[in-house]
Amino acid sequence: MDKIIHIFKWVRSNFFYLTFTVFLLLYIWWFRLNPIVFDPGEQANAPLIFGLILLSIYGFIIGLLRFLQNYLFIRVAFFIMAILFLTANSLFVFFCIPQPIASARFGNDTYYVTSNPPFLECCSYYQFTKWEGIFHYESNFFGYHVPQVKFIHDKKTNEVSLVDVSEGFEKLYKTLEKSHQSYEGYAKLENHLYYYSVTCNSSEDWICETRTYMFYQCELDNTSCNALPIEYTTGMNGQGNLQANESSKEIKFYFMSPVSGDDRILILSYGESPACFVDGCSVVR
Repeated sequence: MDKIIHIFKWVRSNFFYLTFTVFLLLYIWWFRLNPIVFDPGEQANAPLIFGLILLSIYGFIIGLLRFLQNYLFIRVAFFIMAILFLTANSLFVFFCIPQPIASARFGNDTYYVTSNPPFLECCSYYQFTKWEGIFHYESNFFGYHVPQVKFIHDKKTNEVSLVDVSEGFEKLYKTLEKSHQSYEGYAKLENHLYYYSVTCNSSEDWICETRTYMFYQCELDNTSCNALPIEYTTGMNGQGNLQANESSKEIKFYFMSPVSGDDRILILSYGESPACFVDGCSVVR
């Protein structure tokens, strides 16, 4: 019993220093998730820096309390300030610390995608961070809308990708690092999965004059993805749609344009004999 009382008294007398240590560990974890960067993604710096300023003020105040033993009135004032900044740090960490929605470790590299609440921003956003070992990292803004995802590692190409698992099956979402390739569409035919990507061909004023659709064939586990020898370039806005035809063993790509008024236009088919059906589509030899 005496030992419990002794521990209780020690915690009470060192309460501020213990909470400072807890906050310090939380901010180290915060830095691990969203480190300081000066490239695209630097919006994640502001909440971390603001939190460290709050923690520094809190540490300064509780440090002064140790030297104010003989000044009761001033000590009470600083004690109240310590309580206020303890509360401010607690609320800030509770509401603003980034939350990892996906994480993985492959070899010496660790990956995170974090969800971040708005702080001096219009909206919440997502951040991607990669740590190579302990000291080297890269971190970038990842988007305002990200589905439920998980990391996978393609041992054949040594690339890391994210797959969308929000619809009850795994659909390739984005390949990171080397190719930085995003994927859309989804079709399964026999032992392969098929996707397409869209590239904006912009003018000098950064407006997409045309868009190029490229197509990929992947293994069923979303690895070993290869570009197919067929592509489509158009200046129309619209939505693509991939469909698998089991009887002909072909993948068909349709384009739905709000301008044309058609429900859908058959653009190309891919099988033993790839074929194009509109201008702008070409089979790459």
